[in-house]
Amino acid sequence: MAVSLGMSSCEAFLRLSRALLRQGQPDQALNSCWAAIREQPGSYEAYCLLAEIYNMTGSHQDALAGVYVAIRIDPSRAEAYHLKGISHRGLKEYGPAVEALRKALDIDPGLGAAYWDLALTYYQSGDRQAAAEICRALEKLDPELSKQLMTEVSR
Repeated sequence: MAVSLGMSSCEAFLRLSRALLRQGQPDQALNSCWAAIREQPGSYEAYCLLAEIYNMTGSHQDALAGVYVAIRIDPSRAEAYHLKGISHRGLKEYGPAVEALRKALDIDPGLGAAYWDLALTYYQSGDRQAAAEICRALEKLDPELSKQLMTEVSR
């Protein structure tokens, strides 16, 4: 509504983009995310959201471009490294994916989603033992998520 009333800001476009993404409209979410970037070219959040949208649509190479900008803006935050790992996994580049996901966990050991994606990356690379170890590590942080993950990688 704020955008339609002419009150454009990076935050308004980011909120619109997230809402559109939740509604299953990735193309419109992408347009709104680019509008956020035009409003504030140095927005870490906008580039992370851009990468998230591209990853969801399977455009992993484009997602990596957004991730690299986000990391350049703020290399001390875990989210961009997490998204980088997802992008590399989508490209079947498992070594760089594991490295990025481990970096995300070094920065934020409480990031349950990164454990999930790291275990899936190990699983997809064929390393089921490492995937199971990540499930066990997650159990201390989030037992329910660990149980779901173990079910996923045990299929």
